[in-house]
Amino acid sequence: MKRIYLVIFLIIIAITANGCKSTRISPEKTKSLPKKVAKSLAKKEHPKKVKFSKEELREKLQMPDTVKGLNTAYDTGDTVSDFELKDIEGNEITLYELLKNKPVMIEFGSYTCPVFRQSVPRTETLYKKYKDKINFLLVYVIEAHPAASKSPYRGDEWTMMYSEDKKGNPVKQPQTYEERNNLAIKCIKDAKLTISVVVDKMDNIVWRKFGPAPNLAYFIGMDKKVVTAHEWYNVSKLETTIKNYIK
Repeated sequence: MKRIYLVIFLIIIAITANGCKSTRISPEKTKSLPKKVAKSLAKKEHPKKVKFSKEELREKLQMPDTVKGLNTAYDTGDTVSDFELKDIEGNEITLYELLKNKPVMIEFGSYTCPVFRQSVPRTETLYKKYKDKINFLLVYVIEAHPAASKSPYRGDEWTMMYSEDKKGNPVKQPQTYEERNNLAIKCIKDAKLTISVVVDKMDNIVWRKFGPAPNLAYFIGMDKKVVTAHEWYNVSKLETTIKNYIK
């Protein structure tokens, strides 16, 4: 037994002397092992998590300088500008008019934005719960990840899971307002949206004025001031804000 302990001790010393640089085994040495074991042993070491500033992240994503991305133009307490956009049926909707009788929750999204698309079910739940006390509005904006088109957030094609529709057809960046409006209608149908939707103009005026970013969200009080602003819409945090506001 003493001899076994001595052997183990010597092995530990030998490993320490070699610096324990890595426990990874090269793929060549795992060919004769069972697949599951080989895969486990050949795994790469986990890199440390690195936090980036907005500027560094923008550079990593290769975002054009003209697009701030991941920013909100308004912060808590700021008075927002008015805007007037049409819904899918051509009716004019004005922000300040909506604020006359209720606070407003505004979300920005597009067919090809996966973060927006995946938030829809929870947003719809929120809408059904608070629609009597709050006006909900989706601003349909420039496509985030269109197929065979440049993404406004990187300057080249950057496709994601919703860059194709349910039939597998590529979703391209609309070139006219009519095309954008039709895509908004398609998004309402495919994502099963029931909240009010307005469509941004082709100069993307509201997207630029309030962001720009793919899935912004604002909760605005009747005094036209921002109660909370999300660079990336967070449903849970927004509901907490709503609860505190309507107490």
